[in-house]
Amino acid sequence: MEKEEELSLISNQLLLNGTLTKCPSLLHGKMGISIFFFHYARYVQDDLYSEYAMDLIRGLLEQLHANYRADYEKGIAGIGVGFSYLLEKRFLDLEEEAFDDFDERMYRAVWYDPCPNFSRYEGMCGYGEYWLARLRRNFSSKRALDSLSQIVERIEMASEELVLPRIAGLSRFKYTASIAKTVCSCDGAWIKRG
Repeated sequence: MEKEEELSLISNQLLLNGTLTKCPSLLHGKMGISIFFFHYARYVQDDLYSEYAMDLIRGLLEQLHANYRADYEKGIAGIGVGFSYLLEKRFLDLEEEAFDDFDERMYRAVWYDPCPNFSRYEGMCGYGEYWLARLRRNFSSKRALDSLSQIVERIEMASEELVLPRIAGLSRFKYTASIAKTVCSCDGAWIKRG
């Protein structure tokens, strides 16, 4: 099967599923499907698909509220990363203020919500993905820098519970950075002391 045929099959399947899906998320829902259709519209040079992507975006925005889940897999972190991606690829043109509600929710998630884990999909590493995407757009964002510092601090505090081999000769910063990298790359599969 040729590339165009495969893309057409995917497009047809997603047209049906995008209309039926209730999930607004990046990984399982409207945000991810809209990203596909923005790319597909550019590829086939047909604005009909980008209009459909915009309909999905409007639909997902209607579903979100101030206390919507914060995680990356099905929540604001992933959706926000999706918006940042769409801006980066010039599919959308948004003002910085468009992120205010997302930033507020993600700030509360980092600073005040209980930390479910450190995974990318449900925990702190996913929150970090959001703030890194925001920092790429606004390098001087105090809120992004503060939130990323808090994430590292929470990982560092939890690292005392982790069973990790001692790493000789590393400074505290390098040790903490290696812990954060390990925790984030394990996608939450960390071991607590028994």
